[in-house]
Order: sequence, then structure tokens, then C-alpha cells
Amino acid sequence: MSTQPRVPIVQRAFTLIELLVVIAIVSVLAALLLPALGRVKVFAHRSACLSNFKQWSVAMISYVDYNDNVMPRESAFGQGTVGHLWVDIKHPRAFDAWFNVLAPEMGVPTASNYTHSTSSKSDFYSPPSLFHCPSARPNTGFSPYIYFSMAMNSQLIKVGSPPSVNDMCRKESTVMFQDNLLRGETRFVQGMAGEDLGQPSSHASRFSIRHGGRGNIVFWDGHAESLVGRQVVESAPGPGYGRPIEPQREIVWDLCPP
Repeated sequence: MSTQPRVPIVQRAFTLIELLVVIAIVSVLAALLLPALGRVKVFAHRSACLSNFKQWSVAMISYVDYNDNVMPRESAFGQGTVGHLWVDIKHPRAFDAWFNVLAPEMGVPTASNYTHSTSSKSDFYSPPSLFHCPSARPNTGFSPYIYFSMAMNSQLIKVGSPPSVNDMCRKESTVMFQDNLLRGETRFVQGMAGEDLGQPSSHASRFSIRHGGRGNIVFWDGHAESLVGRQVVESAPGPGYGRPIEPQREIVWDLCPP
């Protein structure tokens, strides 16, 4: 049996300098990775929103196909009504508005189905509701108003008769739905609308760039794009500042612009 004394094992600790070097390396890696992770999150939300828009476009095209090419109304009372109360959404006159007639085409609840209680109203703004993009954060509180982070093109309204797809000159460039500006979101230019936001219908003056400086639009031929503000909104100072780019060539809002 060996009687040699055991040599004690000395565990070497990190020196202060080594610890600071490790912290510095971790900080540099975090600084490099966090922006990349943020961009991935923005891209994922933008893609999910585009997918929602495409589903709405399929529902819209299906609806007009069996409805003699007549579009649903863009709001509860038509003519670009400013502000919508929750009670307006379930009003009999709102039965043929887009937010009530298109949802059944996708097998999801209509907007009026969310009016029954405070909890159901909260569900309207949360996944898996298709009425909102994942990156949208409606500032609702206990408001009696309902807010939409996506909206139908409000410039398709025709006084005296329901709008028809047959009256549309350029489906491939005409906006069907767009990302809709909400309270608290950054406007692309100051000339854009700053009040009466979150309506179920809107146009370029309420285009939202919530997806990392981009916003989504789906067109009447069914294709969807993610666009930067300058592609949609007039940014040059003048009478049209903050409104649709004129003449309407790439992005069309009216049924048949000159």
C-alpha cells in the first residue's frame, strides 16, 4: 500500500482581466446578434401579415364572384364614415360590410361576433384573429370604438350604387387592402392623417409602415407586396403631400383614374 502523500489539486480561478475579456466578447456577440434577431422578427411578422392579406383577398374574390361582381361595402354606413363604434359593427346596416361578409369565406368569426363581451373584444385584437397583423398594437383601452390595423381601400366608393369590379380599370395595380395606420404609430411623412385612425377603410394618407419601414398591400388581382412609404405616399411638399401619388400609375386607389 502506497504511503506517498497526496498532492493537493489547486483549482485556478479566473483573474479579473480574464473575466472582463469574456464579458467584452459576450457583449460584442450580443451587439452583433440582437439586431439580426430583430430583423428576423420583423421579417416574420411582415410575412405573417402578408399571408393574412392574401387570405382576405381570396375571400374577397370569392365573394364578388358569386355576388355579380359587386364589392362589399367598406364600412358600416358607407361614404367613408369617420370612427366606428362597436355597436355599429353589429348594426343591421353593417351586415354586408367587408368585415362581416368576408370572414365566413375563411371560416373565421366576423367582426360582429366579437361584440358580445369585453373578453371577446380583446380576442378581436389578438392572434389567431386575422383582422390584425402580429406587429400591430392597437391602443384600445376601454374605448367604445373598434380599431382596424388593416383596412379596405376607401376610394372605391361610388355614390348612388354599390361599387363593381367591372368598373375597375387596372386590377393588378388597384389596392384592395392595406396596412392601416393606428394611434401611436410613426407616420411616413407629417402630411399624413393624424386623427380618425383605425377605420375599416382608408387610403394612402393612412398607410402604415409598421414592418420595419414597410407596409403591406394586397391588390385586386390577388398578389400582395411589402412596400416602403415613398412607393405609396406623396413625400414631396405641395398640395398632395401625405396623400396618394398622382398620377396613379404604380399604386391605384380609384376605380378608373384618368
